[in-house]
Amino acid sequence: MAQKSIFEKFFNIFMTDKDKAFGKNISINEALNIQNDYAANQCDNDKLPGFPYVEIAKQLAYPKQEIFDAALYYMQRIAVNEPKIKNRIVDLLESISNDTKIEDDRKLLISQAIKNIKSIK
Repeated sequence: MAQKSIFEKFFNIFMTDKDKAFGKNISINEALNIQNDYAANQCDNDKLPGFPYVEIAKQLAYPKQEIFDAALYYMQRIAVNEPKIKNRIVDLLESISNDTKIEDDRKLLISQAIKNIKSIK
């Protein structure tokens, strides 16, 4: 019985049959559908699905002040750089600010951020 060389072993690992999952070829549309399904399953906020600032807004609920401050800063930066979604971000921040679980000092910071965003033309 002849032994396989290391090259043949590696070649067999990477060159599998198309019936096997590792070597299965999929189309670009199938790959995009898989990515979209994954992204949709990762987002549990149905209000504004598919927008990256929703994931950042979730960090406003973290107990650490540094994470809260960073998330609020990035929300403001997104609103400045993307005027098309400025109103959506303001609505999202207002709904978070109206939440009873948010501390008063954080509500004040959020309301200041909302004023800053609204002042941008």
